Amino acid sequence: MKIILSRKGFDSSFGGVASPVFIDDNTFLSFPIPSSNSEEVRGCGYTISYNDLNSHGHNYGKLVQDLTSNKIKNKLTGDMLVHLDPDISENVYDRGNNEWGPMFGQDGSAQGHLRKQNIGKGDIFLFFGLYGWVSKNEGKYRYVRGEKKFHMLWGLMQIEDVIHFDNPDEINRVKEWMKSHPHFYLQGAKQNTLYIGRKDLIVDGKLIAQNCGTGTFEKYRDELQLTRKGSHKLTDWLVPSFLFNSDKKKLPTYHQNHNLWNQEEDKYNLKAASIGQEFVFDCAEHPGAIDWLKKLIKGEEQ
Repeated sequence: MKIILSRKGFDSSFGGVASPVFIDDNTFLSFPIPSSNSEEVRGCGYTISYNDLNSHGHNYGKLVQDLTSNKIKNKLTGDMLVHLDPDISENVYDRGNNEWGPMFGQDGSAQGHLRKQNIGKGDIFLFFGLYGWVSKNEGKYRYVRGEKKFHMLWGLMQIEDVIHFDNPDEINRVKEWMKSHPHFYLQGAKQNTLYIGRKDLIVDGKLIAQNCGTGTFEKYRDELQLTRKGSHKLTDWLVPSFLFNSDKKKLPTYHQNHNLWNQEEDKYNLKAASIGQEFVFDCAEHPGAIDWLKKLIKGEEQ
């Protein structure tokens, strides 16, 4: 079984700001990036905007408008179409009575990397993104002054099935509810692929945790933060020691250089790659990975 550290949500390039962690109760949400081809997908019937999304009592439309209001290039409005991907939270969007299942799409060079790593059924995406502390004062959301932004784990999805949109023989496996995913409207994209999430977490054929195969973490905890606390660099990570391997070929992809790793007591300081979406490692080559994952899901302190 492989784990894929998958960079998803807003960053300095897409969206331009950090997803929010709410300082009053430690809940958080991940901002999906704006749709890059709004007119094309709108013409095909895709209509999901930031105003349509809600979580923990917060409307995404209001949030993106407030948190980007002082931006020049990256100012967003609630009526903008959103690339809702990964789509792993059933209640974030009112789907009416329509059937739904968790989904994540990938294409292009990022999917080429996943295909090269033979990612498939049973493997686990562990999503991380850029975050910042947010408060709400006088009806307006604002980032908390003086608080540094950081990378944080925010959700996971174990793969139950894979559909390759670029393979005509697999199109007939697309169910009606899968057509709500934005990658369904990117039929011309190279290596366009849809991953379907699993309900329960299953490892080596054994049920590990019911209803935990896909979902988001509910509240900020120190063990979810990847960026070293207080660091001025987002990519200055402090990670569990199991992630290191003396054989550089077994290190997570994009990080197969021992110069990027420095041991600090029972953890490792990692100079994380600033480019690349998917960092893959094999659990068989990193003893302790499964126990770490189970603790993350159960909310236990590391």
